[in-house]
Amino acid sequence: KGMDVLRRDFTIDFLEETLKKNNISGSILVQAIARLDESEALMRIANQNEIVRGVVGWCDIAGGESVVREQIKKLRTYGDKLKGIRYLSQGLPPEHLLTPDFVAGVREVGRSGLVYELLVTTEQLDAASELVEKVPGTSFVLEHIAKPSIKMHRMQPWAEKIQKLAKYPYVACKVSGMVTEDDWKNWKNEDFEPYLDVVYHAFGQERLMFGSDWPMLLVATDYKGVKGIVQSWLNHHPEIDAGRFWGANAKRIYHLN
Repeated sequence: KGMDVLRRDFTIDFLEETLKKNNISGSILVQAIARLDESEALMRIANQNEIVRGVVGWCDIAGGESVVREQIKKLRTYGDKLKGIRYLSQGLPPEHLLTPDFVAGVREVGRSGLVYELLVTTEQLDAASELVEKVPGTSFVLEHIAKPSIKMHRMQPWAEKIQKLAKYPYVACKVSGMVTEDDWKNWKNEDFEPYLDVVYHAFGQERLMFGSDWPMLLVATDYKGVKGIVQSWLNHHPEIDAGRFWGANAKRIYHLN
């Protein structure tokens, strides 16, 4: 029942309206379906709308190097806003991240000058660290801080595994997707602070960036609510350069115009 809010079309006009209301000047579109045609549609939208600064598309990473190369080539025929690739790893056995074809596919993403986005959960973090070690020429972004058990107030083994992944300097962390890991109806800003502290101390302010997870966040709050969670935490850390967190780090890591 809580997912009913998502059973509608989400248009670029709706996104632009939401961003403007929240004083956000641009956004990256991230794929949601494991099909190339959806990523092609996102590329077309991006190249028709200035507010979209980049696209993280889908490729069949498990298909290996040549498949990934051809799919990236096809996505780039739509313009220059392809900035990263994501594979829907969440829910799959951790070992899929380490098959030879998968490793080769991720390596090809790096060779193509794109970021590889890690959509993984706590139980997949060890395998993710092994993958990252095997592909030092690729830049990685960890999504949704690896979806810890916020609702259960559980820190371990997530925190320890985050520290391990963050040792690789070419991995950054997107602060997103937290509110959907809490009690959708009964969360408060303070719930997220211990988790934000962990990723801050692990990655440092140079490798931390804001991500909204819109429209998924609507099951628990609105865009303003997610911004408020992070701003509340930032208020306790005046040493953090907020400009980096809200935009500059993303511009650097994704090579945004």
